[in-house]
Amino acid sequence: MRKLIFIIILITIVPTYLFSQNKQIKKLFKEYENVSGFDLSIGTSDADFEFDFDSGFFELLNNIKDIYILNYKGNIDIAKYMKFKNKFDKIISKSNYSPVIDISSDGVFKILIQKDSNDKATSIVMINENDESAMYLVAVN
Repeated sequence: MRKLIFIIILITIVPTYLFSQNKQIKKLFKEYENVSGFDLSIGTSDADFEFDFDSGFFELLNNIKDIYILNYKGNIDIAKYMKFKNKFDKIISKSNYSPVIDISSDGVFKILIQKDSNDKATSIVMINENDESAMYLVAVN
């Protein structure tokens, strides 16, 4: 009986936890929507990719509902950008994202994926930073 109760609690808590992490990112992006130097684009996806790969990543691409893109134009209020970056990094570190691509040379380019308890991809984050600008993309299903 205890196992059953534990499983029911786990099934209800894990999706709620993952949703709340994505909600935090969306809230952070909207917080910077009208800040000088930042530009927010919000969209939805009705894409239907025809991939033959058996991959949770491609399944995620087909199930994306919300896309948030926050662009920062470099050298405009760098203190506000650093504040945003620190908050964003903190949310990402708590959200159990796994790196798929991580390239750091002249700038930073990262793709991170968050998975649920069934090892199914639930959201993707792309970060592209250089000296002049930065772009943060979050896509969730």
